[in-house]
Amino acid sequence: MSDLSVGARVEHLGHRATVRFLGRLKGRPADTWVGLEWDDHTRGKHSGAVDGVQYFQVDRPGSASFIKKSKLGAAGRVSFEAALRQRYVTDASDTSYREQRHEIGGSGGKVEFRFGDCMLPMRRLKFVDLSGLGVAAGLEEEKQPGDLLVAMRELRLADSLFESMRFVHQILNEFLKLAVLDVSRNVLGGSDSPAEAIEGARHDCLHTLIMNSCNVAWKDIRTLCGRTPNLRELRVYNCSITSLQQPEAFVQTFARLQLLDLDQNGVSWATVVSHLGALPHLRELYLSRNGLEDCDALLATEAGGGAVFRRLEILSLAGNKLDGWRVVTALHALPALRQLRLAGNPVMADEEDVERESLKCGVLVMTGRMHAIARVGQMQLLDGSSISEDERLYAEKKYVIEVCAAGANARGMAQAKLENPRLEELWAKFELDDNGGMGAGRKGVTGSMKDDLIKVQMEATAKAGAGRQCVTRHVPRNVTIERVKRIANRLLRIKGVTEEVFIQVGGDIKEVEDESRDIDYWLSFGDEGEGIKLICA
Repeated sequence: MSDLSVGARVEHLGHRATVRFLGRLKGRPADTWVGLEWDDHTRGKHSGAVDGVQYFQVDRPGSASFIKKSKLGAAGRVSFEAALRQRYVTDASDTSYREQRHEIGGSGGKVEFRFGDCMLPMRRLKFVDLSGLGVAAGLEEEKQPGDLLVAMRELRLADSLFESMRFVHQILNEFLKLAVLDVSRNVLGGSDSPAEAIEGARHDCLHTLIMNSCNVAWKDIRTLCGRTPNLRELRVYNCSITSLQQPEAFVQTFARLQLLDLDQNGVSWATVVSHLGALPHLRELYLSRNGLEDCDALLATEAGGGAVFRRLEILSLAGNKLDGWRVVTALHALPALRQLRLAGNPVMADEEDVERESLKCGVLVMTGRMHAIARVGQMQLLDGSSISEDERLYAEKKYVIEVCAAGANARGMAQAKLENPRLEELWAKFELDDNGGMGAGRKGVTGSMKDDLIKVQMEATAKAGAGRQCVTRHVPRNVTIERVKRIANRLLRIKGVTEEVFIQVGGDIKEVEDESRDIDYWLSFGDEGEGIKLICA
């Protein structure tokens, strides 16, 4: 495929660009020149102007250059059929690409996969991957590839060279039984999809559509999804999406959607609630790095006459700008929520500082993790780490006494209930009196805050190469050995990674094989009053 036109995607010497100009240059040899805007703007030499003549405009200054068309050759562009035969016929003996590991999705929704064994006749292939081969628009020139790939159900065309949604529509119209389509890292922002490419049979079989880093307009996504009534998974990570438009038609278009990845876009809370909250089957929602700020309890409002996100189980809000607890507190109203990601928000940024303060002063200080666990009672996994019952108990107890009771005493019970929806539940659970003090019965069960801390002596062997040999701190008994090891590495100034960890309780020294167990587990092997010793080797 050597024919080029303005807007075409090309590859030259391993670098990709978009054609912005085709023609002759004033004062230059009578050749056809190709004006390119490079994806890597550092490869550019100018901004589309040569010898005082402006031939085209670029989005980023200094990202353009001219190359003779004769030097570009095919410009890395191949047809679908040529790429298919290259991978599964010409290079069929080369299996190295199948051992590569790939990731799809944003920070919170990454899914890793391997290429399968595809040493099969084409008519039997169920999984086809042509990623990175330079497939370009032009499927209409092929000899009915749908008749050749009759068994194909999954197609990956990431890092190809098509430049608009036209090719995506053509692919789906050709392969009506396709269930999974990945067109990530293509430039699909062009709006030249003709009516004949968009119109056609419904794509009833398609349930997963992956369009990460495509800079595609939401209206084009909506048009495509309007023909995929059974779509269950949509990944549009890093596509510069700021508005979803037309909330009244949104639920109808995405009625069966179960997973939506909107990581690293620019959506607002208002859009999240008005469009996504009423989706009846949504179970996973990824909103990391969208610039979302803390706000009033928008998630507790109602959308479309019913409770929002009633089936949502997994929510990622990592890397946003949450500097308070109003949004997190409101998440307690989501009955199915089980997994939450908050890492990278200001409310979680001081985790190590708070932990260090706890160890220094011997008082268990509320960390961001403890706040989140106590405020979202149904949550089971926070930032990829499971929540034990002991950890939940400590967090809730600290929260109800230091936050809820303090708020009730300062601003009155009615205001405290508005700020802390779990107040009454936790007040009853820990049998607090009218002043927020622990009832006698519960003191006997849970003990005081001071009783939660255990003395841990941390030592390093010569093999560990530590800057200090020994340090003692008081650590909450529900903290895992893996976390204590991180603390020890920091306090003992150990260089590199601690490979082996040993625990001494009483006179016995045991090697730690499962670092997910907490200190309370190891105390069962000796006298609690003596504390424990952790040895890093």
